[in-house]
Amino acid sequence: MPCQLKYGSYEFPLYTTLVPMESAFEFNLRGQRIRQSDVWRVRTVLVGTGEADIKAKTIALDNALSDGGSLQILQTDGQTATAHTLADCTVLTRRYPESSGPELYNRRTVEIEFRSITRKPGESSADDLVSFQESFDYYGGGPRYVIMECMEGPPLRYRTAKLTAYHCTQRGSATARDDYPLPPGSRFPDVLMDEPSINKEATHTSDGEARYTLRWEYRHASPEPIDASPQVWPE
Repeated sequence: MPCQLKYGSYEFPLYTTLVPMESAFEFNLRGQRIRQSDVWRVRTVLVGTGEADIKAKTIALDNALSDGGSLQILQTDGQTATAHTLADCTVLTRRYPESSGPELYNRRTVEIEFRSITRKPGESSADDLVSFQESFDYYGGGPRYVIMECMEGPPLRYRTAKLTAYHCTQRGSATARDDYPLPPGSRFPDVLMDEPSINKEATHTSDGEARYTLRWEYRHASPEPIDASPQVWPE
């Protein structure tokens, strides 16, 4: 479709062709859409008075194609103009697909692919989460046995305790987009066996956006039964 197009302060020739190629979406593990990725291909022709002029215009275009700029688009069907802006663009490819005729003498055909990432803003810290999971492991409360190996004869099984302590290990992890999420805290703080174990890990997506993962572990023991259900997703 013909359009007027600017990338930052650089103005493409009039009637540059713009083709939307793909819109992809990222969802968190709750099924909410959190990002949109748009890829657009620009095809334009640089026209000059000679080889030196074409070379200068090609260099000017190359210098303008730095990442992080905004692609400002004014599309028209011949009667109505529609304005669009793709913010924080990344230049994926730059091609010179033509090599015959007047190419490099008084014209240069250029194709450029831009990608823009749009994040869905969240209204709470839970909206910033990409993933969340938690589990409780329980054991204990019954008798304890040991196996004694003998010099002669088969091993023997002995009960060393009629009742044992009730144990629960609370583990989980959460990944967020802007900063490390807060751990949910111990569900049985009065019977914690030691200080919580907290692990932090920072990674990036394939297109460079940061991801912050926090892992936690709480170990509990009690002479009385303890029971609770893991948290599903913070509100």
